[in-house]
Amino acid sequence: MRFSYLKSSLSGLLVLLAMLGTSPQIQAQKLMDKGSKALGFGMGLGYSYYGSYGVSTPWFLRAHLDIGVGELGPTVFSVGPMLGFGQTTYRWRPNRRDEIRWTWTNTVIAARLALHYDFEVPRLDTYFGFAPGVRIETFRSRWVSGKDPLYDDSVYDYGGAYPAGAFFLGAAYGLTDQISLFGEFGFGYSWANIGLQIHF
Repeated sequence: MRFSYLKSSLSGLLVLLAMLGTSPQIQAQKLMDKGSKALGFGMGLGYSYYGSYGVSTPWFLRAHLDIGVGELGPTVFSVGPMLGFGQTTYRWRPNRRDEIRWTWTNTVIAARLALHYDFEVPRLDTYFGFAPGVRIETFRSRWVSGKDPLYDDSVYDYGGAYPAGAFFLGAAYGLTDQISLFGEFGFGYSWANIGLQIHF
């Protein structure tokens, strides 16, 4: 009985040691190599594009795909598409019962071009890049009447497409071999973003 217990304990210990022995190799795997892909989903704080009119905090949602296409020493080059969506609203009360709401909505279609540098830290990916694209904007001005809802009326609507671009600096840390947490700072579409990436 004791021999059986000791044998099973030693077997478990050997399995544990084998796992510990291989785990540094797993952790040493880079998040971005030539041929690897990272599909990311993030959210953060965007830009209003309207100076002092952006009174509400602009928010920004986005999805991106980074594909490693080349290597030069410790640097990996990646390209891929990005789709983003953001909105900001300004509210003004001309009197106590009425309110005017100005809402800007922006959809961004862009390409991400990035350089990933390997600092030889397990599961860490650091990068910077540029994202040229198009910003599709819609604007709506709405008068909301507190006196009579029947007077609520859309005052003015317009839309347009504009060339746009953004610079970004970010880092990702692998929570597992397939999932990483990333954070980015930038100028253009969003000045701060956090999210998750799926690596395959």
